[in-house]
Amino acid sequence: MFFRRFALALALLGFPVSAPAGTPPVTIYDTFQFGTGDPDAAPLGQVGSFDFQAAYPFTAPAGALSLDSITVSLWTDVDVNTPNGDWLLRLRENDDATDEPGAVLEEWTLQNTATPGATTIHEFVSVVRPTFVADERYWVNMKTVPGSGFAAWNGSQANTTDMFSARQGSLNPDWMAPSTPYLLALVTVVPEPGQSLLLAAGAAVLAVFARRGRRG
Repeated sequence: MFFRRFALALALLGFPVSAPAGTPPVTIYDTFQFGTGDPDAAPLGQVGSFDFQAAYPFTAPAGALSLDSITVSLWTDVDVNTPNGDWLLRLRENDDATDEPGAVLEEWTLQNTATPGATTIHEFVSVVRPTFVADERYWVNMKTVPGSGFAAWNGSQANTTDMFSARQGSLNPDWMAPSTPYLLALVTVVPEPGQSLLLAAGAAVLAVFARRGRRG
């Protein structure tokens, strides 16, 4: 409401207030920087009686930001007799009571058509555009579509103990925290439209007053 009123007031004064078009996404989390040569990976999907999944946390930076996309590196089993699991990605809030993955903010699926043993780097583009809260923890949660088969989430060359894995495919499984490579993920965001509008409007006001100052 504040942004709309501010924009209307500026428009009535004759100031241009449209947000800049094509604002480029900003990376707020990137484990690809640690290198992609480690063959280790987190299992996803059905193996015997288990249904594996994995989740990795990141903290949102300051600013009014909404999700642009999440890019992950995925792997397909070399065993041609093992069904290739279709990937299921979730962005989740942090459950402050348990400090584990909580409510789902957005969910994507991707059909696995890769050849056995192949790596797929895929960008999941946000449609919902959930807004991040500064300094809050969020989770990138990967599994396979129930009943589709097995796959894996590739790791990097650096290790961490922050990753969670589980042997059940439910939303609230018994999470474990093994020592494993950083799972390969890249999260990009864009400023919220209101913030972009305010920044653009502010810049317009300063530009007009600067021109008037030069003429005076």
